[in-house]
Amino acid sequence: MATPSSGEGGDEDKALEDELAELRKAKEEIVERARPLSEELATVAQREDKCRSKLHRLMTQKKQQQEGESWTVVKSDVHAPELSEIVDSGHATECEVNRVQFENVELNQQALDEAAKQSKAKSEKIAELEKELNETRQRLSAVHEQLTVAEQVTAATQQRVLQESDNSEQLQLDLAPDQPAECTGLAVSFKSV
Repeated sequence: MATPSSGEGGDEDKALEDELAELRKAKEEIVERARPLSEELATVAQREDKCRSKLHRLMTQKKQQQEGESWTVVKSDVHAPELSEIVDSGHATECEVNRVQFENVELNQQALDEAAKQSKAKSEKIAELEKELNETRQRLSAVHEQLTVAEQVTAATQQRVLQESDNSEQLQLDLAPDQPAECTGLAVSFKSV
């Protein structure tokens, strides 16, 4: 497995870190821009609830009048405190939902940041292990080369010894006819220096 040189890997790491920082900043800006929209949305939702309540009340009154019931319309200010409590409760709920949504966004950001840190740590560990593996392979290759050279030297030495041995036997044969017949028990050996 090929690994980039330390310069290239460092540049790539730096570029990725810079890009992550830019993305985090962009998310934060979006969350900040969304806050006023969320508050405005809560205000619109509150107004919508008020209108819906008023419309429902008016439709109920019309329905009762059409059915011929003798229903006395109670002034709206009598029910206003109850309606106001309901609207306030709805508004509070809406605000709580918005707050929880923002907390969720922030927690998601924290989770993403943590995952990025863990991913970076794992990537660094993998790069470190790959570097160690490459160094081990290089050492193994160097040992293999030394072994090959040693084998070649041994083979050359054995060949030289064999050649010298052949030369020694030839020399003995060449010298043997010059010696008298009674000295046949004499052996001559030559050592190479």
